[in-house]
Amino acid sequence: MTDGLSPAALHERLRRAMAEGRELALLDVREELCFGRDGHLLFAVNLPLSRLELRIADMVPRRDTPLITIDGGDDETLASRAAARLRQLGYSAVECLAGGVNGWADAGFEVFDDVNVPIKGFAAATVAQNDTPRIAPADLGRRLTAGETFVLLDSRPVNEFRAGALPGAIVCPGPDLLRRFKDVVPDDKTPVVVNCMTRTRGLLGAQTLIDAGVPNPVYGLDGGTWGWRLAGYDLQAGSQNLPPRLSAQARHHAAAAAERLAEQFSIPRLSREQVSELRADRRRTTYLLDVRSRQEYREGHIPGSISAPGTELVMSPFQHVATLNARLVLADNDGTRALVTAMWLKRMGWFDVAVLSDGFKGRQLAIGDFVPTVLGLGQTRCRTVTAGVLRRAMARGRVQVVDMATSGQYAAGHIPGAWFSIRSRPEALLQALPEQPATVVLTSPGGLVARFAAAELNRLTDRPVIVLHGGTAAWRQSGGMLETGASHMTTPADDVWHRRGISVDGMQAYLDWEAGVLEQIRKDGTAPYLTAPAALQPAATLAAG
Repeated sequence: MTDGLSPAALHERLRRAMAEGRELALLDVREELCFGRDGHLLFAVNLPLSRLELRIADMVPRRDTPLITIDGGDDETLASRAAARLRQLGYSAVECLAGGVNGWADAGFEVFDDVNVPIKGFAAATVAQNDTPRIAPADLGRRLTAGETFVLLDSRPVNEFRAGALPGAIVCPGPDLLRRFKDVVPDDKTPVVVNCMTRTRGLLGAQTLIDAGVPNPVYGLDGGTWGWRLAGYDLQAGSQNLPPRLSAQARHHAAAAAERLAEQFSIPRLSREQVSELRADRRRTTYLLDVRSRQEYREGHIPGSISAPGTELVMSPFQHVATLNARLVLADNDGTRALVTAMWLKRMGWFDVAVLSDGFKGRQLAIGDFVPTVLGLGQTRCRTVTAGVLRRAMARGRVQVVDMATSGQYAAGHIPGAWFSIRSRPEALLQALPEQPATVVLTSPGGLVARFAAAELNRLTDRPVIVLHGGTAAWRQSGGMLETGASHMTTPADDVWHRRGISVDGMQAYLDWEAGVLEQIRKDGTAPYLTAPAALQPAATLAAG
């Protein structure tokens, strides 16, 4: 792709947008693995074309937000296809980056590997600015072996913690560190070590406690659980070392500390009426984000709010928010997690962030998981088939099933005999499928991606293309069996980013990369936290309360 916004023009627009607080969204529409493995712009949001309609309305709520679509370059058409689709969906200010990521790099601008890069540089900058105390894994191991007492707090989500934790560590996901502190730390003198998988969440967690004024010595574990393994120590799999039920004393202590943080970093409090007014403002984007756990959200949440657990939101805001410089309003039941999360987001450069002041009191709450707003379903007229009819047609050899799930979902369980395909690559699918049976039945986990894919395939082939009504979920509910594995792949499984089975050498290489990414971010020159006002750095450690 050669037409579109030049890399130099985009870099200048991005630099000015970050400096002046203008809204802008950079959408990298490649698949997730391509985004992380092949490099991307620092503030690009990965929103694959294959799932664009399922996420764009929540990620970019305002239809006149300036949008830039990005692909890899090298004559790719993903960005132009995404731009055309966005215009069909009602977005009015869409452009493409000429030459994609390759053109950006050829113009001399920085390209970043991996994912969640902005927070990596921010953590490194924060540690340097605050001289956050750190402890090396080998030093911690020797001192534990010698009988010294530490409280080990793991700031990762529970699923990561259970995959492998330091022996004796207690799981306390990021914003919960302050809430749980008094319940898990026995006195004011015992040293506390906060860790994550590598550095970022552990060091920011340690700095949170320090800024909140806890009296204990607090350290971040440099290198996290990977550093621990590299130092020759084992991790404990399946740990059930959860914090006790939150006590009134711990809640009160955390609330007081969070209030001091809010005052120091000037975190605004907004009433529900004020939030309603902001959300009705057509000139600016306002996200309402519930920072509690997904289970708490499921049990009752403010209608229209997005489930964005605090640790996840700080680590990867672009999972939920695609509009740079938008307003963020955070909510939880007692305000503590929202205040801590807001503090870090503000210091990262989300300067227009506030907390809902009156929480959930007196509100009519919605029950259940977050339901995304899906655009364009009315444009997907297609034939459908029920699970029962499909089962009979398969028994007679009359149809070929194609699954549009992610490769990970497909490998975990798909309709027997189904082929795997990525929606954004219809030509690869048509080339790979055998000519017989001629009729193709598309499925996906809930059937939505299959509907969008069918509308596109029907324009490219004379073969009958039908959609399984309700998708693979309906097949399962009807009693249909699933098979596992990654057979019948019509395209490489480059749609899902993961680090399963990483080697020791890979761990060290990643830690080395993480240590050097701040310098690359400085060269990029667009990160707002590198030029943030002094008011966003703690003037002094707060007194313990």
